[in-house]
Amino acid sequence: MATALRLLIVAGEPEADCILQPLESEYDVTFRRAETVPRLLDALREQRWDVVVSGHHPPEIDGLRALESVQGADPNCATVLVMSPASYPEEAARAIRRGAAAVVPPECEQLVVSCVARELRRQAENASHLALKSELQEKSRLAELASSITLALIQGDDLRALAQRCTEVLVHYVGAAFARIWTVDNSRTMLELQASAGMYTHIDGKHARVPIGAYKIGRIAQERKPHLTNSVQGDPRVGDPDWAEREGMISFAGHPLIVEDELIGVMALFARKPLGESTLHALGAIADTVALGIKRRRTENALRERDEQLRQSQKMEAVGRLAGGVAHDFNNLLTIILGNASLVLDGLQPSDPIYPDLDAVRKASERAAGLVRQLLAFSRKQLLEPRLLKVNELVTNLQSMLRRTIGEDIDFQTRLTDGSTHVKADPGQIEQVVLNLIINARDAMPRGGQLVLQTSNVVLKEALGSHNLRVSAGRYVGISVSDTGRGMDPDTMSRIFEPFYTTKEVGKGTGLGLSTVHGIVGQSGGAIQVESTPGHGTKFLVLLPEEVASDRKDTVASERRPPSGGKETILVLEDEDSVREFVGRVLARLGYTIIAASCGSEALEICRSHDGPIHLILSDVILPQMSGPDFVAQASPLRPECRVLYMSGYTDDALGPHGVLQPGVSLMGKPFTPESIGQRVRQMLDGPCPDASPARP
Repeated sequence: MATALRLLIVAGEPEADCILQPLESEYDVTFRRAETVPRLLDALREQRWDVVVSGHHPPEIDGLRALESVQGADPNCATVLVMSPASYPEEAARAIRRGAAAVVPPECEQLVVSCVARELRRQAENASHLALKSELQEKSRLAELASSITLALIQGDDLRALAQRCTEVLVHYVGAAFARIWTVDNSRTMLELQASAGMYTHIDGKHARVPIGAYKIGRIAQERKPHLTNSVQGDPRVGDPDWAEREGMISFAGHPLIVEDELIGVMALFARKPLGESTLHALGAIADTVALGIKRRRTENALRERDEQLRQSQKMEAVGRLAGGVAHDFNNLLTIILGNASLVLDGLQPSDPIYPDLDAVRKASERAAGLVRQLLAFSRKQLLEPRLLKVNELVTNLQSMLRRTIGEDIDFQTRLTDGSTHVKADPGQIEQVVLNLIINARDAMPRGGQLVLQTSNVVLKEALGSHNLRVSAGRYVGISVSDTGRGMDPDTMSRIFEPFYTTKEVGKGTGLGLSTVHGIVGQSGGAIQVESTPGHGTKFLVLLPEEVASDRKDTVASERRPPSGGKETILVLEDEDSVREFVGRVLARLGYTIIAASCGSEALEICRSHDGPIHLILSDVILPQMSGPDFVAQASPLRPECRVLYMSGYTDDALGPHGVLQPGVSLMGKPFTPESIGQRVRQMLDGPCPDASPARP
């Protein structure tokens, strides 16, 4: 197939035919003839010509004038001149100096074919050179772009900073109007905007979240294929065509971010100029790097967060163990103080002069016991008595007390859900959670504000972890406390559940309120979410597992009445001398026969050697050398008929997971009063006889 030749001849018709005939035998010629300067200029404007051949005697234009016209219109177009014999030597030299491709004598017009062939070869070589140069420049630009992206991945402090650096690099090297990066959210149904550079440097709410499958960005994520268009203004998938026309947007290019077949997000850009396939190739070249960098950063952040959670958990566990140990010792002391004060008060009349003093001792002991309960709740070692309860009823019953606690300068509202609010929890502990959150909200609004206590039904479609508490997917009852107070900064938010951490003035806070809430919620199998913005208030959301209500009535605490005694024999095992003596004295006054032991080995010897029956073992849980449960296990074959009641100042792993009483185990928490220990002992003795060995915790 003949080579195509676009030829412009500047000559009269006879001479043009002489020039054209030999060329047509070699090439597929498209030609035009011009005899004057205006026609020559019109032809040059009409299209680009490969070669211009000027004859030696055009009617109205000479060869040099034709050369100047061609160079002015298209400097890259080659010009071959055919000179007249008279002017050939002198004019030929001048034409070559001015840039003519060749000068041919008129008697050698056949040389025009050779000159044209040589010029076409030169143009082909130049085109190949330019293409190679362009390819090398493109590769260099891509290498520089990849290097800049890699540097951005290394220097990015977090996910948003990383994405921001990448978009800035795209805008700079591609010349885009703006570029953005979205990542897939946890639900795998939405794209979240992470970074924007160029004419838009902020992340606006309108485009912050894009459903997968919607608009250009969502379609790229759904189809997992790159997309390029240079007709943005007419594209129906552009969400705002008026914006595209107003801003002069012409092109769009987007590429999915995928690692090991996992969709990470989408990278895209808009431009006010046409974009070639090379731009899409450039995006593809860096998409894998960006996707891998984002995934790696996410993994690093997750590991860092888990490490921080582990450190926080270890710190909380260490402080919790300390708090539990201190609380255990305090409970032993408070048992003695509160119990003996109650014993003395029972023998006095209110008119007795020392009655108020002893009553003050008793009340102070009860307040101290409340503080110890806070320590135990924080350390998750509180003795819980969970039962089925309605959160709505609990909140309703608390309203009057909460209003007095809050004060009149705060607008207090309660909003109760119409749905089921049954949970399995200790009512007293949940009341403490609500009260502590309300007090915390009140203190955040020293000049008044609005406080909302709300219940709700929450369905989690996936597991939720927050503040070292984790719950699985399922149905939950929510208790939220929202205020319009001063809010919290991120640093404060990260420490709010630390024990003894408080932002209040010295002497106005113990730093145990939210720690107690955290401990109770965790021990009850729930979780806590916190949202706060400085100057715009705080919201705490407590999630407790929803329970299915049954027709069974929950056990109601027995009426307060003096305990009745008996004649049974009770073995009291307690290593603390003062507690053991106090318990023995109380039960002896009620008519029981008391056998006391300070350690497990001594109690076992009593079980072997005692002639009469032993009706009840009243044992501490944590004992030196042999724990209470271990003693019971060894005593069971010796005294199979014996009932068992444990007592403890705190729970431990030996008492079952999370400190919740297991079926078949009876445990009484310290401190206790003479009245409460007497009632509990009588309940145990009047209960059904054990069929087997006493249940272990």
